[in-house]
Amino acid sequence: MRFRILAPTFSLLAALTLTFAGCNRESNKGGPGADKAKGSTATTGSSDKTETFSIKVPAGHTNVTQGGTTEVSISVSRGSNFDQDVTLSFKPHDGIQVTPESWTAKKGSDDTGKFTVKAADTAPVGTTNIAVTGTPKTGAAATVDMGIEVKKKS
Repeated sequence: MRFRILAPTFSLLAALTLTFAGCNRESNKGGPGADKAKGSTATTGSSDKTETFSIKVPAGHTNVTQGGTTEVSISVSRGSNFDQDVTLSFKPHDGIQVTPESWTAKKGSDDTGKFTVKAADTAPVGTTNIAVTGTPKTGAAATVDMGIEVKKKS
């Protein structure tokens, strides 16, 4: 009897968790005043979180097969008063390549870029991360790890 009550409750909880968790992984804040937004005691820069940005990458791990490629979308989320270009750069592990190697989200334009992730034929099978760093013209950079799972070539 207890199972009949608990099973639907756990199913509902799992569904709500997935709904509210979203489909992206987001970086820490970057840009002017980002240090204060994180609770630092620094005395320079603005403390207005609207003057910051963050990077959003796919949640979980993106699958790519050895010798194959996959496309991912990465976006820059801007605070309402953040009006700078943000240049994204990537630090992949051995056997993984991201094209283009960098991209700039221009102020006032589309903030989502498409990137190709390629795994070499010899890329190690398993999970790894690509560090994605967004650097504004002024202020702090923001970094987030994008999960990659390399599958064995069949």
